[in-house]
Amino acid sequence: IGYKGDLIRSYLGDGSRLGLAVEYVEEKDALGTAGALGLLKDRLTRPFLMINGDILTKLDFARFYKYHVSEGAVMTVGGIEYKVRIPFGVIKNENGFVRGITEKPTASYLVAGGIYALSPEALEGIGGGGRLDFPDLMSWLVKSGKKVLTYRITEPWLDVGKMSDYEKATQEVASWGGL
Repeated sequence: IGYKGDLIRSYLGDGSRLGLAVEYVEEKDALGTAGALGLLKDRLTRPFLMINGDILTKLDFARFYKYHVSEGAVMTVGGIEYKVRIPFGVIKNENGFVRGITEKPTASYLVAGGIYALSPEALEGIGGGGRLDFPDLMSWLVKSGKKVLTYRITEPWLDVGKMSDYEKATQEVASWGGL
């Protein structure tokens, strides 16, 4: 734990009231979204899940984990479809000639949803306490020829990293019937 770690620890404790066993690893300096995993290399001997702390979802984590293991991936990234509406007409241009126009199209992207399944082999790309973010780890694994997969998340998913997102999420999670 790092940022707001004392609040997390005071809420979760040892996890027993939630039927969990929680252990903490303290991040003395900010190590990025993946760097702290370097502090756990000795403990992580089986495939595991890593979820950003500001994500709310109804993802079937068991199915996600089973997919990762059954496919023999080193990393599986939970992907979210993200749509962006372009508020203008988009011109198809070829060497200065207009070849068409699409009025106010919507572009769709598969974006990283802050949910990852990793095999211990993925930790080879992480030092023992240096700063590293998940996009950098993912790029290193891909360049190293490791099997990195995507898993399309279709269940409800929210990022609550900003206060405005959090306020929206409190209403939306209620419409999900809770988490």
